[in-house]
Amino acid sequence: MIILLFYVIPYLAVSTVVMVITVKYAKKIWIRGIVATALFLIPTYDIIITNILGAYYCATAPKTFIKETVEYPESIYFEDSIQPFTENDINNTIRHYLDGVHLKRAAFNLSGKDVVVYWLDEVSEQYQYFLNLNHTYKKAREDEENTRKDMYKKLNNGIIKRQSEEHGRYVKAINLKEQKSEELSKERYEVWQKLIRKAITTKDKMPNLNYSYYINEIKLDKFVAKFLYAFEIKSINNKTNEMVGFDIHYKRFFYNIFPDLVGRYFVDSFGCGMNENLYIKIFNMDKWGTSWASIHRKSLGQYLYNKYVQRK
Repeated sequence: MIILLFYVIPYLAVSTVVMVITVKYAKKIWIRGIVATALFLIPTYDIIITNILGAYYCATAPKTFIKETVEYPESIYFEDSIQPFTENDINNTIRHYLDGVHLKRAAFNLSGKDVVVYWLDEVSEQYQYFLNLNHTYKKAREDEENTRKDMYKKLNNGIIKRQSEEHGRYVKAINLKEQKSEELSKERYEVWQKLIRKAITTKDKMPNLNYSYYINEIKLDKFVAKFLYAFEIKSINNKTNEMVGFDIHYKRFFYNIFPDLVGRYFVDSFGCGMNENLYIKIFNMDKWGTSWASIHRKSLGQYLYNKYVQRK
């Protein structure tokens, strides 16, 4: 509605006036044609060029692939050359994935040349207790989810009715299991906080880690860069130096006639590329993480908007 009010309707009104004047005073058809074409292209030229370039680059881009999935990577180095990791990003990531079993050590690049490394203190007396507690917590969550799925399956199949006595028993059981999961989660996190250790170092001095996960901007031609933004994601098995996962993304900027109104650098829904969170699939994190979590709390579009647009 705002776009219509402040952009589309005023432009249509001005264009109509210009076209009426042109038809009235310009007798040659080719002049009218040029004016009409210009009026059409002024607000839409970027739409045409963007879609042509987007179709070409997406069609010719290397295909996304995951060569291997690793459920027990044990150690991963995350490097984002576009959006360095913040303390909030890191805390959110390690809280959900640094479990001492699947992931024992995680490193992240910070602004500048520093790298921060996190791990759990395996020599602590509470380490084994944490592992057992973590296992119990995941089993409790699994039990809760299975009960919930079973209830909805019976409801959808008409085996039980809503508000019935059996439905009530399911709801009560789920509430109790949910409460148990929450209590275990709280205790797990308290113990985990006591075990967590970190060190600030540099990339050349950090310990050897099994896998690396890189996010890098792709430098486009100056003309193309006016319409598209591109970045690639790749994951490396550091033991074999093989690439185990790759994804490339092309994103379009907002059209002149439909500008951004909420603080985004590009349109997230447009473009090619499988998933910005490719690490979830490569390392099977959706199976063993305590919850789904992005390695960045702020989207890349929001970060670049703050960096390039908001500062102007």
